[in-house]
Amino acid sequence: MILITGSNGFIGRNLTKLFKKDGFEAISTTKKDLDLLNGNNVEYFLNLYKPLFLINCATVGGRRFDSVDDYSIFYKNLLMVENLLRYNYTFRKMIFFSSGAEYNKDYNIYNVKEDEYPNSVPTNFYALSKYMATQRFKKYNNIINLRIFNCFGEDEGNDRFITNSIKNYINKKPINIWADNYFDFFYINDLYVVIKFLLFQEYNYEYFEYNCVYKEKYKLSNVVKLINNFKDYSVNVNIDGYGYDYCGSGDKLNKLGIEFIGLKNGMKNCFDYWS
Repeated sequence: MILITGSNGFIGRNLTKLFKKDGFEAISTTKKDLDLLNGNNVEYFLNLYKPLFLINCATVGGRRFDSVDDYSIFYKNLLMVENLLRYNYTFRKMIFFSSGAEYNKDYNIYNVKEDEYPNSVPTNFYALSKYMATQRFKKYNNIINLRIFNCFGEDEGNDRFITNSIKNYINKKPINIWADNYFDFFYINDLYVVIKFLLFQEYNYEYFEYNCVYKEKYKLSNVVKLINNFKDYSVNVNIDGYGYDYCGSGDKLNKLGIEFIGLKNGMKNCFDYWS
C-alpha cells in the first residue's frame, strides 16, 4: 500500500491518480485525514495502516506568488518532517520532495549537483526549511529525497509559467517572460515514472537524493520557442529583463536509464489536452 500525503496539491493529486490508474493500492490524505503537525495523529495513522511506501507531498509555502514568508512556514514544514521521521519504522521507504530553492535563490543556481552546498544558507523561511530537512534525511537509510525545481502538467494552476504560456499561445495572446534566465521544468508524468522506479527498485537501503530535472538546460525564451512551434503560427514574446538562473544537474538522474517523455513532449501533451 502506498500512502500519499498532501493530496490536495498538484503533485499529490496527480501521483494518486497515476498510481491508481496503474492498479496500485494508493491512499491519499489531506490535512483533514492526517494532520502531520499532530504527532499523536501521525502515530495513530501510520501504525494503523503501516504503509509499505509513504510519499510526502505535504508542504507549506514555496510558491512564487505567496505573499507571506514567515517563521510559521519554517516551523510547520520541519514539524511535519520530524513527526514522520519519528515513526519511520512503520514504512519501508519514504519519498520526500525538497526544493531547488535550498541552493539559495539570491544567487545564480546553474547546473548544481546534488552534493553541492549552496552559496550560503538560504534566509527565506521556506527554502531554509527544505535545506534543514535535506540535512536531516541524510542520517536515514529509507528515504529518497527528490529535489523539485519546477513541475508542470495538464491540471496545474493558470498562474504557472508553462500553463500560462501555452494557454496564451492557444488563444493567440503574447507570452510574457518576467526574467529570461535558465529554468528547469519537469513533467509530472516523468516524476511519477522516477518515483515508481525508485520505490520498486531492489537495492540496499540507503539515503538517495536526485535532482528531478532534464539533462538539457533551457532559458525561458527557449522554452517559449518550443511552444511557438506547436502549430503553424507564433505569438509575440515580451521579455521584462534578466534574473538569476534556477536549474540543477540531471546527470545523476540520467544514470538511472529511465526513458522520459521530456520537456518538449510534455508541453505538447499539455497543449493537446487544452486545445
